Amino acid sequence: MSWLKKLFGTEPASSQTQSVESRSKITSPEKLLDFSSDEDLKAVRSDREKDNRIYLIKACSKLKATYQIRLLLFQAVSEGKILVLCVKRECLFSNDLRRLQKAYKENFDIEYAD
Repeated sequence: MSWLKKLFGTEPASSQTQSVESRSKITSPEKLLDFSSDEDLKAVRSDREKDNRIYLIKACSKLKATYQIRLLLFQAVSEGKILVLCVKRECLFSNDLRRLQKAYKENFDIEYAD
């Protein structure tokens, strides 16, 4: 994974996702980040946190708005940080993820690796 080393200078720790959940047919992106106080939030980890950025590295061809992404974005919005998704150029994004990106463009950034 030379592009990871190029981006961070070292190999980041692997992400440990506890749960992946996909929500389809959600009308507003705000509902994707709607975690009620009754829910037991599961722990998720980012690959790296540096300054005011939370990095999440995904090496996949298709990416959805998973529980991990939504919870890390919730954390970024709450703490005034930026969630940076690092993906390969070939990666395709689901409609839910695109809506999240548009709704939270100040807290959500995508970096492409070659």
